[in-house]
Amino acid sequence: MRLVKKVIKLIFLLSLLVFVSLTLYKFPYPEPSQVVDSIKVNDPKQEKITQAQVNLYAGELSYEIQPKYSYDLWGLVVSQHDSGSFLDIYHKKDPANTHDICVVWGKNIDNESYKKVKFSSGDFVCYYKWRAGENPGISGLYLANNHLVPANPELAKIISQTNIGDQIHLKGFLSEYKIYDKTGYLKLSRGTSIARDDTGNGACETIYVTDYEIVRKSNAALANQIRKYSLYSLTVTAILGMVLFMFYDEKKSG
Repeated sequence: MRLVKKVIKLIFLLSLLVFVSLTLYKFPYPEPSQVVDSIKVNDPKQEKITQAQVNLYAGELSYEIQPKYSYDLWGLVVSQHDSGSFLDIYHKKDPANTHDICVVWGKNIDNESYKKVKFSSGDFVCYYKWRAGENPGISGLYLANNHLVPANPELAKIISQTNIGDQIHLKGFLSEYKIYDKTGYLKLSRGTSIARDDTGNGACETIYVTDYEIVRKSNAALANQIRKYSLYSLTVTAILGMVLFMFYDEKKSG
């Protein structure tokens, strides 16, 4: 048992080292020359539509999704939030919103401003900031935070493989939706932005995704996968360590 405890401790420390190192190190975004032309030249395309309500189910929750506009987006992912993370307690009420991605395109690529800005994602928003006294030239007109609701599990799996620095192309619908529990009680309502020039609360696009492609993977894709699994390892070994500490009596074991 002592050997088991030592092995668990070693794995915990190695996982912690890997996770912290890969979290603190920020892999550079691709150079403009490495970004596909479609991201540089295409603004998001949307068109007003009249479409029937979509019904979707996630566990004991039911969704009534009302598409408002068709939507076509090319973008470079500069930040993201995995809504399915066990650390995110807020999205438990909205499990169909599996992923949020913050993307840039167009002039923010051409003027290289995306490389001079620090991006980060909260549970529902994308933050960006730069050093005092600098003017990187970043424009909110060519940046968007997107709440993604995949139409099926296969799309959800593809979306879950997205990493910062990936170049993506998605199609779907800007949508509003309501969430009901099994008794029919309205748990939550969510709207969507329909313009690129709005800011603050309500400025994010809510997209019912029907097609999603990672056009070009980031150089950091492998490192991000290692970071994800190091977090899993860190969590499991921490739990095992606590269980052994609480229930293992070393004196009785001889």
